[in-house]
Order: sequence, then structure tokens, then C-alpha cells
Amino acid sequence: MKEVLEEVLKEVIPSEELRRKAEKAAEELERRLKEKLKDYPDLEFRFLGSFARDTWLPESLEIDAFILFPENYTEEELERIGLEIGKSVLDEFELRYAAHPYVHGKVLGVEADVVPCYKLRSAEKIKSAVDRTPFHHEWLKDRIKGKENDVRLLKRFLKASNLYGAEYKVRGFSGYLCELLIVFYGSFENLVR
Repeated sequence: MKEVLEEVLKEVIPSEELRRKAEKAAEELERRLKEKLKDYPDLEFRFLGSFARDTWLPESLEIDAFILFPENYTEEELERIGLEIGKSVLDEFELRYAAHPYVHGKVLGVEADVVPCYKLRSAEKIKSAVDRTPFHHEWLKDRIKGKENDVRLLKRFLKASNLYGAEYKVRGFSGYLCELLIVFYGSFENLVR
């Protein structure tokens, strides 16, 4: 098993060249967001998801930027301003829909999502599914350190079985669930056993 995993690891760990491309795009997106948010001083942004936790697969590079809104904004304001910000910072874009619309596109050729959500003090006050994401990230970010490649192995294993992806057409394991399973079991090998 170790020999097979060593071979697969060569495929699932992003190359230095791809990492540089990702970092350059993230730096550019950060620069653009900082500039745009000067118009909205009470908003902030955070990179969340697999890119932020370094559990992304080379073929699935996507930067998730969440725009955090204070709770005093209405849902209509969150949507309108969130979409405006997303459209203005991406090189090309399309609207996508989850709990509410968000903007998907590219920055310097790298896929990115700009997702508005509420900045909440407690997970008990969640207004939409995406409001959970900052809490998920906070809980996982330190617990996943040192286990990133185990997450990559699990994701590739599930992709090979058409079980990776929480979207409706797949109804499989989300990236977040993969990270939780690796944290719980400690490694890919432990999980498989």
C-alpha cells in the first residue's frame, strides 16, 4: 500500500510552478479586494476553503474569497454588494447560486469564487449555509496541519470512484468532509482501514 500511495502522492501534490501561479493569483485577488473594500470599510474578506488550508488538488485549484458583512446588512444588500464586489475583482465572471448568488470567475487564469456571507459571532445565528464556512475554517485550519497530503489522497481516491463532490449531480463527499475524516482518523491509511 505504501508504494502505491507514494506513486499517487506524486500526482496529487501541486507542483512548485502551479503553487507559484496560485500564489500570484491570490496576491492579485487580495490586492483587488483591498482596493475595492476601501469603498466599504465595514466589510472584510478572508480566503477560506481548500486553497487556504492547502488541501487542494492540482486539477481543482480554486481560490475562495469570502466577503464578510456585518449582521446589520439586509440579505438584499449582502447579495447586491457581494455581487458588485465579485464582478469588479475578477477578470471574467459568471453568477452561480448556493444559498444566495455568488460570483465565479478567474484571476490571472486561476478560478476563484467571491462569496458574500455574514460575519457572525456564533454559529447558532447562521442565516445561510455559507455563513458556516468561516466557522468550519477556524475549526479545521490548525487541526489539518501536517495532514494536507492525506486529504489529497482521500480526494483522489474518491474522485477515482466518482464519489467526490457534494454537488447534486454527484451527491458525494465534500472537500470539507474529507478534511474532517482525515482529522478524525489521523491519516488516509487509518481511514481506509
